[in-house]
Order: sequence, then C-alpha cells, then structure tokens
Amino acid sequence: MKITKKTAFALMTSLILVSLFATFPASSGAQIPYPLAASSIQSSQESLSIKEEFTTRFGHYVDEPYWSIIFDFAGEKLVEDFNPGPYSGDVIGGEGETDNDTQTDANFYMGWNNLQNVHTYYFALQNYTWNSTDPIAYGCAPYQYFFQHFNIPTTKTHVFTLNKFLGLLAYQDNFTAGNQTIPDETDELYIGWTQFGEFHKFIINYIFNVSTTPVDPWFLIDESKQATATPIAMNETSPGIYEFGISYQNIFVLWQKLEVEQGLGYDSVELSQIVNNCSAFGMFSSINFTFQISSRNVGGYLEVNTTTEYDIGELDALWIMNENGTDVSPFGGDNFTVSIPGEGSVDIGYYNTSSSIASRLDGNESLSVPGFGLAVINSANIAVVKMKSFTLFGIEWFQYPDTEASGLENFTDQAGNPLGEVTTNITEAGYNQSGIRVFTIDFASKPNYTLNGTEELEAPSLVLANDQVLTENITGIFDEAALLSTLYFIIAAAGNPITGVFTGIEVIRQFMENRFYYLTCFPKWSGATINQDPTFSVFVPPSTPDFPLELLGGDGGGGFPVWILPIVFGVGIVSAAVIGIIIWRKKRK
Repeated sequence: MKITKKTAFALMTSLILVSLFATFPASSGAQIPYPLAASSIQSSQESLSIKEEFTTRFGHYVDEPYWSIIFDFAGEKLVEDFNPGPYSGDVIGGEGETDNDTQTDANFYMGWNNLQNVHTYYFALQNYTWNSTDPIAYGCAPYQYFFQHFNIPTTKTHVFTLNKFLGLLAYQDNFTAGNQTIPDETDELYIGWTQFGEFHKFIINYIFNVSTTPVDPWFLIDESKQATATPIAMNETSPGIYEFGISYQNIFVLWQKLEVEQGLGYDSVELSQIVNNCSAFGMFSSINFTFQISSRNVGGYLEVNTTTEYDIGELDALWIMNENGTDVSPFGGDNFTVSIPGEGSVDIGYYNTSSSIASRLDGNESLSVPGFGLAVINSANIAVVKMKSFTLFGIEWFQYPDTEASGLENFTDQAGNPLGEVTTNITEAGYNQSGIRVFTIDFASKPNYTLNGTEELEAPSLVLANDQVLTENITGIFDEAALLSTLYFIIAAAGNPITGVFTGIEVIRQFMENRFYYLTCFPKWSGATINQDPTFSVFVPPSTPDFPLELLGGDGGGGFPVWILPIVFGVGIVSAAVIGIIIWRKKRK
C-alpha cells in the first residue's frame, strides 16, 4: 500500500488533533486561556512539564548552548551522551539502564546548537535493527536532516529551514544534447538506494547462488563489510565555532534508473525485480558529513554560516547490469551471467580494481560508451510563520500560526526567480523578506570539488523541477521519525503545548509545499574520493531575541501532552518493522 504525502499529512494531523483534544479535562471547555497554565492540560497519568519530560528522555534541553546524543527511539533509551550537562542526572532510560526493546533498535544521532539565537537541530541515522541476532535485519544509511530556526523581530515572523540529504545520483550523458557536465532530462539518471543495503546484499548474493548458470564466488558481494556510522560529537572547537556530523563506512548502493518525469518510484524488492529493475550496484568505502557553524557581523547584520562538507570515499567495487564480455573488455572488467528460473538471464559487468572502475566510469566517447558523473541530491525546505493570539470577549487565548502572514511560495535563485518550477542551473538559492536576505544556500563562493585529494574541478549546482522528481520519497521510512522529533523540539521550545503543536503542524505543512530539489554535481567521478563544501547562511539583526519571542508563552512549565510520546517513540519501531516485514516475506520464499 502506498501512502501519499497528503494522506500521511492528513492522517498525522488528525491523530495529533484528536489526541490533543482528548487530553483536555472534561470541565475545561473547548478554549483554554493564554498563557497556558500548568494545570490546563492533564491526562490519566501524572502530567510532567515540557521541560521535565524533555530532560528525562534526552538528558538535555533547548536552553543549553549545544549538545549531542545517540537515542534509541524503539527502546526509548539514551544510548550515549557526548556532552553531559546540567540535566544529565534527570534521564530515565539512560546509559547503562534497561532497554525497553532489546531486539529492535532505531538509533539516531541528535545534535542541538544555539549560536546567536539561531537554533540548529541535526538528526541522522546511526542504525536500525529488527532482530539483533540476524545480520540482514539491520540497516545503516546516510540519512541526515538539518533543521534551523530563527526569528525576524522587525516582521515578527519565525523562519524554519530544512535541508535533507536524499542520496547519490549517478548520471550518464548521451553525448548529443544539453550540457555534458550536468544531468539533463535527456540523460540517463540513476538514483542510489542505501537504506536497504544489508538486505539488498543478501538478496543479490542469493540470486547469484541460485543461478542456473554457475556464478564464481569471486563475483559475490562481501557481506562481512557491514555498514556502520560513527557520530562526530558536537564540539566548540574555538569560541563561537562548532563542529559536528557523522561518518558512514561500507555503504552499499543500488542504482535504479530514474525517468525524471516519473519520479523516484521504488516498486518492490522481489527477487527478479532486484535484477530487472536495478541498473548497477556498488560499495562505497565511506560517506562523511561534517558541519561547522560560525558567525560574523556583516553590514549591520549577524551572519550565521554553516559549512557542509561532503566527503565521499572510494568506490571499492562496481557491478553494472546488461554488460557482456565485449562491453567490459575495453575497460579491464570481468563478466558473468545470472540465470533466474522463469525470469531469463542477464549479463553483469564486474569491476573491482581502481583502474578498471575509473576506466569504466570515465567511459570512452570513441566507442560511444558514455561515462558516469555523480551528484549529491538534496531537498531544501522552508516555513515562515507569524504568531498571533485569538481574542474573544476581551480575553487573549493561546497563540497560533497566522498562515496568511507568510505569503511564501518558494525559494528564489540569485536573480530572484522562483525555484522548483523549472530545471535550471544555479549559483545561489534563498529566501528574502521585505527585500532583505534572510536565508541563503551559497554554491558560488566554493564552486569546486576535489577529486582524489589532488585534482580541483568545477561542481555545478542544478535544480530539478518539483513536478519532475521525488513523487515518492526515497528516505520516507526515516522521515516520520525526523519530522515528529522536530515537532517535539518545537513543542519544547514553545513552552506551550497547544501553541507548539499547532506551530509544528504548520511548519511541517509548509515544509511539504515550500521546497526544491538540487544536485551538487561531480562530472568527473572515476570512483575516486570527492570533497566538497557548500555553505548555508542565516542573516538576522544582531539583537535577535531568543526563541521563540512571542511564540514562547512561559518557561516550559506547561503540562506536557503525553500522547506525543507513543507517537514519537513508536515511529522508530514502525521504521524497523517495515524492514522486518520485508525480510520476513523474502525468507518465506
């Protein structure tokens, strides 16, 4: 069953609203005065303050300058605290304590930073496990979610930005039309799937082993190289400069052909479809993400910069579908045939040395064999809300987002043209308010990438039109956890559960609408290491008040709506269950 984003959003909103109002005491009526008193929301359980609930779960709060942890959303357990602070003693289910679900893990790296009242929340997958004793019931994928919030006092608006890594896109130029250095609609595009990596390795090797045409074990995928992730703890490297991130090792990628008009559909993982629907697969030694946040005063404004460094490791091995011995010979590769009973046969080209991988990825124009470039594909999202109170009978009730106040349609490029409507090359993307820069993604100041640690080359940036890409989100199994944990942060920062919930819902709604997809392109790839670092900049007045100005109704002491906990923590179990169900189905066949 497929669930569209609109359906998912409606379902989530309905669940949140029904659950929220179900927490109202029978005598409270339908309206609750603002600011919300601590006793206004109760439940059948003892109601904790938002701050207490947050600190007992994570050991930190949003009033700290920075922190980072690993949290298991399935076992409701703080796995590791990299920056113990004043609330570290409050934790229930902390390090060394009982895991509520020892078989299932949904471990995410969570990092928080408050620099000059620009708030950054980083959410990245470490690993998920459906069955701790089964090596294929395990996943580790380079999923990261970079969220920032700040407010503009002059317009009394709050700006929320989100940048999300979606995957690695391989592209093959057709030599006949368009720009040969960047992917065009006429080129062959291949999106890389990573979240099912361990399972894909198992299935592909199974197919090779049951082939009626014997496959030499030398061609099998090395399943012992399990994907892992090592967090880079949030750290103040020097006054006002923070670094953090995550490093992934042994990432297996399965590339599926992408017809731009059809979007990124992921149909199934049936045995035959793995072979018939994928175009290539390979193993990356590493994919690292390192962030550095700093600030400076520029022209009367405070500029908070975030540099995102991508380090993509070597491609250790590469399998390409439908390549016979004649195809692989000019590039120093090998070839074998897989025959699936009832499904037919397929030739596969295999390259496992640096020279053969580089030769094949570079292609040979004289032989009319195009090479492959690589691109990092991301989505950028923005939400702008203005808070106002509801006044009735002269009484001010709780605040809620004024959705008409934003007037936001989309990001714009360096010339002020809206993004997302057409496919275009850009050097900058951002959001302006009243003619003043507020948020910018800058590709021009650092336009190059480094190949193999020595060669510096141009890295063009390309926007793909919204209606041409990602009709189905390839990171969907993790997005629910990320979005709901973001909602959790907004509730905590708001201090007022009702204001926080309605603001969070509006922010998520705008994230789904106000976005564009962009590629950072590496035309020459050769399977070698790639280093590149675009910059995200926030521009705010130097006297920006702390979060959330009029959004904050108190000190975080309002009663916490306990319904959010099973939703947020249950998402981790659901994510792991999705993988478990798929694996269970395949093992039965």
